[in-house]
Amino acid sequence: MITGTSTTKKTPEEAMERLRTILAGANCRVISDSDEHIEFRHGTYLTHSSPLLPKTATVRFIPTNDGTQLEYSVTIDPFPKYWLGGIGILLCWLIFPAVLAYRALKVHPREMMENFLAGV
Repeated sequence: MITGTSTTKKTPEEAMERLRTILAGANCRVISDSDEHIEFRHGTYLTHSSPLLPKTATVRFIPTNDGTQLEYSVTIDPFPKYWLGGIGILLCWLIFPAVLAYRALKVHPREMMENFLAGV
């Protein structure tokens, strides 16, 4: 699981509405939506919207004195995560598959959430 935080000057309601718009444009499916958090799924196996790994993410909106703090967590589906990790370990002598596995499991999900929250 990858976690992180971000802040915005907008109210929680404005930030949630802005994030909903961003998610709609990014082909994300909202699983759960309440006043405090949004849970969504990005991509499916081998599709254009997520060519490698499907991800599930939760964003929590915490009001602060000067805006909103956004806490996020991203989880990659278990089967592709273990499959890709196994390939990276099995072919570690090639170096390249291990680097690709690390980037797919750690770097890309974090970049995805940072890009989504940059628009909020």
